[in-house]
Amino acid sequence: MNKTFIKIFIALLIVYLIGAGVFTIMTYPNTTVSGEDKSFSRLDNALYRDYQSRKLEIKGRNNKTANLNAPQISYTETVKSGVKINQNQFIWPVAVFQNHVHNPEYDYAYNEQQLEDFINASDLMKDAKLPENASLHVVNGKYEINASNPGDTLDLKLAKEKIISAFLSGEKSITLEDEYLKPEITEDSEALKKKMEDVNKIITMKISYDFGEDKEVLEGERLLDFYKYTGEKYEPIREQVHEYLRQLAIKYDTYGENVERKFGSYRYWSNYG
Repeated sequence: MNKTFIKIFIALLIVYLIGAGVFTIMTYPNTTVSGEDKSFSRLDNALYRDYQSRKLEIKGRNNKTANLNAPQISYTETVKSGVKINQNQFIWPVAVFQNHVHNPEYDYAYNEQQLEDFINASDLMKDAKLPENASLHVVNGKYEINASNPGDTLDLKLAKEKIISAFLSGEKSITLEDEYLKPEITEDSEALKKKMEDVNKIITMKISYDFGEDKEVLEGERLLDFYKYTGEKYEPIREQVHEYLRQLAIKYDTYGENVERKFGSYRYWSNYG
């Protein structure tokens, strides 16, 4: 019985030593590096990733796609200096049943101009439309907000950052969502809403000048022509108002008279010949 025990012990010892020797140079099963299975890989090469054959599918708006591979942008990467897999080969009887996850850091390089040229020449930018700001337009005699259009022109800086990040992490496919130029003014703009309120107040005003049996009326779009938008509010164009009143004075001959005229909340005195 003792001989049998010794034989079993020696056999187990031999297996243990062989296992220790194997896992001195090989990774354990269930070893992953940056999500890639590296089970039973050489320890001195396990952190290497085959970046040269890496391909990335890029999905954009309006069903536009592009496929990029490493050579197109001269992409290279190396594991950071000093980074390696530290593996204790002597605990292999237990370690072979465990998961070993490694996410090392890499140094990388690529040709930024080649990447930009690739994006510009790809279907992602084919017939690309620039974003359009929300604006005001007339509907049934009243101004309403016309919604902005996001378009599908990429923001090259943001797009390049996401693409390179995906390349570095080894992703197979990405979708560009927030990497587009955006309208400067959207339908949620409080300034645009205020502008709409102000312009609708103006076009619903009616300014009437009575000259005996004659009457001059300013309203709607014609009245709006006498205002300019300063970026914050509408203000009368004083020179244009003065000219209009001068023409009224000429037409109705108020020479020598100091006639008060009201234009909205402003008052003017016409004394033109």
